[in-house]
Amino acid sequence: MKISREFNLVQEQSEFDFVDLNLSKDTKLFLNPLQFTQKNFKKVEKFLFRVYDLYKNNRRDEAIELFYHSSECNYNHLGYSNDGSRGRGASMEMLTSFFDKILQEDDEDKAKLMLTPMALVVHVPSFAEDRMSDLLFSILKREFVDYTLNQAKLYHIPISDKKISYGFYWDSDLLEWKELFNYCIFDSNDFPVILTPKGIVCKSYPFSASDFVQKILLPKRQEELFRQGIGKFNSKGQSVKLSLKEVYEIEITKAYSNQKSKLKKYIEDQELNQPTAYELYIDEQKSKTSYRTISDEELSDLTDQV
Repeated sequence: MKISREFNLVQEQSEFDFVDLNLSKDTKLFLNPLQFTQKNFKKVEKFLFRVYDLYKNNRRDEAIELFYHSSECNYNHLGYSNDGSRGRGASMEMLTSFFDKILQEDDEDKAKLMLTPMALVVHVPSFAEDRMSDLLFSILKREFVDYTLNQAKLYHIPISDKKISYGFYWDSDLLEWKELFNYCIFDSNDFPVILTPKGIVCKSYPFSASDFVQKILLPKRQEELFRQGIGKFNSKGQSVKLSLKEVYEIEITKAYSNQKSKLKKYIEDQELNQPTAYELYIDEQKSKTSYRTISDEELSDLTDQV
């Protein structure tokens, strides 16, 4: 049952600011940090800066543990939780490797560039849409609850008389996780519901390790290999570049055959030779953000699917 039907709302998806989600299942939509307001994006960055500061001051276990304080929340009905694909997220070893890499960066501005949700998704194995979306939701849980209560007042959805515990959110002033108590809206099964603005969701991230490799790293290597005389001959006997597929086979499939996370290991190695590659990639992604809002028709189709 959709939110609109659950709360007897006559409007359609196009008239709502929130996603009219199906409360009987989770919809495969994710929070896209590139579409956050600057204020909320800064709150996420403050979380990552705090992790980095602790890590830099040899409080490494404490730093990495901050990631595990966040957890999946079914109140927003987003993600993959119904098919059991969620887990505890990236391992301690994976996150440690990521922050070790940042510590080695001499340029403070470049280090800060890595302290973003996009960088985690691109560089840390197992950190993709679902786990990142969970983390973002936990960090900004207070904002989502406030948004829900404001929408409830706007549409005259009944609000509870008593406050409930929503679990933990990130207090960006105190720089710590705190338990959130607030009023809520309940569905007919007495289960709390949290609404999500439709302007910040996506079906998949416009940034990923694979996308970074295909759009930035491989084309650069394709050019370098050709300059080194590594190419092929076309039907006319002319020397031409290898295809990106052929470069991928040489550079990644064969060279990293024993690696579990081939792409992210390749990225780690290549960035030593292409230090500005990631910055170029993210600038490119930010410039395209305005084209990524999901239409109301598509949202309706997604939330109709059972």
